[in-house]
Formats: sequence, structure tokens, C-alpha cells
Amino acid sequence: MIQRCSRDFATEAEYRQLVLQVSADLNNRPSVLQKLEIERLHLRPLPVERFADYDPVVAQVRSTSTIEVRSVTYSVPSRLIGQQLTVHLRHDRLDLFLRSQFVETLPRLHPHKGQKARRRIDFRHVIESLRRKPRALLRVQLQADILPSE
Repeated sequence: MIQRCSRDFATEAEYRQLVLQVSADLNNRPSVLQKLEIERLHLRPLPVERFADYDPVVAQVRSTSTIEVRSVTYSVPSRLIGQQLTVHLRHDRLDLFLRSQFVETLPRLHPHKGQKARRRIDFRHVIESLRRKPRALLRVQLQADILPSE
């Protein structure tokens, strides 16, 4: 009716003719599968090797059992202090490797502009080293992150 620029019909037969013409046009369009087959003719094969969907980052484990990746501090197990980790930085997580051996996966935090540096401290990573030192929890800088909030 938009194509005709009018909704007025002289007869009912004229209206039926328009409906038949529009439905025939719609039914004669290629289906999704037919369109896909046309596109497949132009597609190139996928590459043999999968592309890397992560950014490799090298991080040194500090004496505080933490690493810094893209301005965010993460805790790692205290047995890794002094080691150099390879971090596969993905959009949602960090995969940690010591040499070629997988160590752990951590959820990724994204820094926000205008806020202080973000950090993710897991008390299970540092509790063993804190347990060996009496009263260590009194002076620990990351106390707010380690202890559960009330």
C-alpha cells in the first residue's frame, strides 16, 4: 500500500490482486539457506592455526606474593615469590604459567580512570606466609583486602 501511495481500492478484486502480488514476491525471495550457499562460494578457508586470543605478559612475583598486570595488583600463591610468571591476559581472566606449567587462573579486574589502583588479594595465597610470622597481620598493608569486611 505504501508503494501504491494509497489505501483506496476500486474493487475487492483489485485488493486481492495486490495481496497475491506481494505474497508472491515475498515467497520468491531466496531462503536463508540459499543465501548462505551463495556466500559460501566467496568464503576463504579458515586458517590452520588458531590465533592467540590473549596478550602474553611477563610478571615478576614480588616479596609480598603479588604481581602487577596492567596497573592492577593480584595476589599469587606465596610459593611463587621471586619467580617470573608468564600471564596469558584474556578479556575476562588471567592464566598464570611458571615456565610452561599452568599455575592458576584469576578473574581479571579492569582499572578505572580516576580511581586508585585496583587489587585482588586472595587470603589463601598469603595466609601461609603470614602464619609463619607472629603478629604479621597487624602491619600488613593489604589488611583490608585480606580480612573479610563486616
